[in-house]
Amino acid sequence: MGNVKIMVDTYKCTGCSRCSLLCPYGCISLKDGELGFPVPNIVECKNCGSCIKGCPFSDEYNEDDDE
Repeated sequence: MGNVKIMVDTYKCTGCSRCSLLCPYGCISLKDGELGFPVPNIVECKNCGSCIKGCPFSDEYNEDDDE
């Protein structure tokens, strides 16, 4: 898996905060982005991929994990 910080496209992000809820390390919070909308703020990413797998706007989203 690549660097999660690079894989998060803030222009697709809706600010749902799902990534911050799914991160088992608590590395993600939301902050106001350039346009004033909430975007992920990732600190000390462990590259576990939980946020990417749970993001509905990610190419790696897995609907099976929603159950």
